[in-house]
Amino acid sequence: MVALLDADGCYRFILAQVDLSGSFTSLTQIAAEELQVEPERILISKVSTDAAPFAPESSGSQTVIAMGAAVQIAAKKLKEKILQNCAASLEVAIDALVIDDEGISVAGKPESRLTYAAIYQLGTEWDGSTGPLVEVGSASIRKPSPGYAATLAEVAIDPQTGLVHLTRLVIAQDTGCAINRLAVEGQIQGAAIQSAGMALWEEVQYDAHCQVRNPGLSDYRLATAMDVPCIEALIVEVASGDGPYGSKVVGETPMVSPVAAIANAVADALGVRIYDLPITAERVWKALRA
Repeated sequence: MVALLDADGCYRFILAQVDLSGSFTSLTQIAAEELQVEPERILISKVSTDAAPFAPESSGSQTVIAMGAAVQIAAKKLKEKILQNCAASLEVAIDALVIDDEGISVAGKPESRLTYAAIYQLGTEWDGSTGPLVEVGSASIRKPSPGYAATLAEVAIDPQTGLVHLTRLVIAQDTGCAINRLAVEGQIQGAAIQSAGMALWEEVQYDAHCQVRNPGLSDYRLATAMDVPCIEALIVEVASGDGPYGSKVVGETPMVSPVAAIANAVADALGVRIYDLPITAERVWKALRA
């Protein structure tokens, strides 16, 4: 991917990655952290894949791990080039410079300052000696650390009808560094609802002629807001692996354990284990009377 400083003093990162589940927000945070500016100064631009540098596929929770690493590398290189140019222009050593959201100045001498717009001009004026501020970030194949999650499920069951009501769902996941905690919580909660759907509601049904009986959303049972309790997402941050700042996979891991936790909760309440999913009221009713 390509990183550059724009004329208005904002940093632009050009890539071919898809903004999947708000991943551009995380990439913005990574760039802002490395460049020591507010996220508002970061622009992520997605361009056509026939013109942009290579980007990994948007799957397997690898967007932030792979592309985030490239953003991090490009931001570090761009920051280093900017500091070198400013040090030469202000005639000081690099370690004497201070970075803030408005520009770069000399420590203890706030009047000796270059705004980001002025830094851009240093390399683009007709007599500029530094050249445009552009850098490239490229990361090799990233090896993510394994994801771990644990789930606690609580259910209430009507013994007369067999209806299972999910009353509580708590998921703890080791996400490594949670770069965007709100987005991470959303990923955990979304995956948990998918898993709960497999456990209690979702089922493709076939008739005697192997034709799907419920091909549309009017017949295929999905969870609604009335079915799902407030999902408690507990983020455990043990940084490791090649992800930026030790971040790990998020999206898929919390989809695994809720279905098993719900099935175990039902078995604990009934004293009978149901092996067919979803655990419908009919299956519970039959199991209680077997």
